[in-house]
Amino acid sequence: MLMNNNILKDYLDITKPSINISNTFAMLAGFILAAGYLQRFDFVLLLMTLLGTSLVIAGACVLNNLYDRDIDPMMERTRKRATAEGRVNLTIALWYGIILSLLGTV
Repeated sequence: MLMNNNILKDYLDITKPSINISNTFAMLAGFILAAGYLQRFDFVLLLMTLLGTSLVIAGACVLNNLYDRDIDPMMERTRKRATAEGRVNLTIALWYGIILSLLGTV
């Protein structure tokens, strides 16, 4: 079964990429400061930490979108979200959020 680009975009959008990027930059800054303090820099650890952090944030954002789907239509800023408008399957989105969160934790 092929998905069209709009559905893929909706599933990407519910991960809230802008929130993910800003929080990942904050983690990166902390990592670099800690590496300097410890006098060592582990590039593989950095990549794994970036990946894990990004996945956990994405999963949490998806689950947050599901949780807020009943109040999002009432707010101007959030009324066009895919979960608020019913453009994503809620069961798939739930598992999507859980799997992203678990993968990031691992």
